[in-house]
Amino acid sequence: WVEAEVMLQKEIRLCNLLSTPGREGFGDCGNLSAELAEIYRGEGREAEAARLAPGLIFPAELEALNKSAAKFMDDGLYPSAEDAYNRAIDLARKLDADPESRFNGSLTMREIDSLGRLYEKEGAKDKAEQAYLTVQEMTEKRAGSEPSQMGFAMSLTSINLVNLYRNEGRFKEAEAVLQRGLDLEVKYIGERHRTIVDTLTTLASVYEQEGQKDPAQYAPARAAYERALSIQESMVGSQHS
Repeated sequence: WVEAEVMLQKEIRLCNLLSTPGREGFGDCGNLSAELAEIYRGEGREAEAARLAPGLIFPAELEALNKSAAKFMDDGLYPSAEDAYNRAIDLARKLDADPESRFNGSLTMREIDSLGRLYEKEGAKDKAEQAYLTVQEMTEKRAGSEPSQMGFAMSLTSINLVNLYRNEGRFKEAEAVLQRGLDLEVKYIGERHRTIVDTLTTLASVYEQEGQKDPAQYAPARAAYERALSIQESMVGSQHS
């Protein structure tokens, strides 16, 4: 807990150097207050965690619905969890429709993604896939190279969708999602970015998984790993890779 707190405090200081649009939506900085509060609770520092609560980026009413849905899901009450997530989606849409909203559509995407995970846990893979595809489409519409679009540009690859395809052995579809996300990420944020490294590494791991049955897939896996390594070296130097 102590080491995590030190690292998170450093990350918060770095995020505070960014302009406000870069911290909103699905940007890397959006959940730091919530994460720090979780650390405090883990250490038994409830008072400090409570003081951070007003700083959480998600509306309290929406979080209450999410907690209720999560509890239903943990208890195996899937219909009740689905109802709670659908109510959360309806609320998120209203909040996102507010012209003064700072979430830029991300609340609705977050709730649909949560519903997809519920469907997946229930075994309703077709419904889960459709939910993840909806989020993917919404992300692509909002992504771009402007500061307010950058958070979405760094979230163009739906890992939930990729993992769903991988678990079902649908590797070509997983590749397609990753390759499309990679192309758009490079377009909007450039090649030299940690997000590109992460996407390339995931793509390489899909090729590698395929290579267990088709050794020819090891070649593209190696190429993707080498490209990721090259980007890392260009950003931090070969001695730190």
